[in-house]
Amino acid sequence: MESDSATVIDPEYREMLLEFEPARLVGLIEKFEGQCDQAREGLAGRMDTDEFAGLLHKLVGSSGSLGLMDLARLVVTFETAVREGSDLPVDSTSRFEAETARATTALIELRG
Repeated sequence: MESDSATVIDPEYREMLLEFEPARLVGLIEKFEGQCDQAREGLAGRMDTDEFAGLLHKLVGSSGSLGLMDLARLVVTFETAVREGSDLPVDSTSRFEAETARATTALIELRG
């Protein structure tokens, strides 16, 4: 059975991340986790629309930099909806939570 990090993190990015200094990897993961926490605030409606869109844009970049492509694609759909003034899908929060849980598990495994 493949590990979470092998299935959630893009293989090329996974190999690159494994070569990082441990402190750098931990820093990237902590920044990512902080952005996820902020995104939860936005999803709950506790953030200005422009601020939320900007945060989502940063989270797309962080997710992509960590090879979390499924999460990056999901957050792009959120960012697009927010920028266009559209409603987010009804299941946005649950989808975000499920995908960030997968990502967090994979990153913890990768970090060791």
